[in-house]
Amino acid sequence: MSNAKPRRQKNAGIVSLAAVARHWQVSPATAKEILRARGVQDTGLRKRPTYRRKDIWRIEGSPEVPEALWDEYWEPLLTPADLAERMPDKSARTIRRDLEAGRWPAIELGERIRRVRACDLSQEIEVRAGKRAARQSRSRMANRLAPPAARAAT
Repeated sequence: MSNAKPRRQKNAGIVSLAAVARHWQVSPATAKEILRARGVQDTGLRKRPTYRRKDIWRIEGSPEVPEALWDEYWEPLLTPADLAERMPDKSARTIRRDLEAGRWPAIELGERIRRVRACDLSQEIEVRAGKRAARQSRSRMANRLAPPAARAAT
């Protein structure tokens, strides 16, 4: 028998406010405001504010992320400027307009804060290149699942 202590596993489901801000590519103050507006509270587990990844992903429209995909889903979200760097034929302004119009699978964090997950971007590029079947955007799916009265209001 080994007397070695089992390694203490870092709680992968809990993240700091700074980590959330880096993930969303916003300032910590903006991240805190988004979390407050969405009703997400500090876990109270540490001195500094911490949050559950599941709550963060719920805000992003992906409430059930399998643990095997946590690393992929925790990569920093892409800003319009990041997208423009990856697609030199489009300007950041054009991409911003496309995100507002729902032409890309955007995550809406705030009234004017839209981000794209890197894995969603690669899937969307494959769809546009004809290598993959088209999929519905999250906003269209959410609208389809909304009650009829809510759909009529939009």
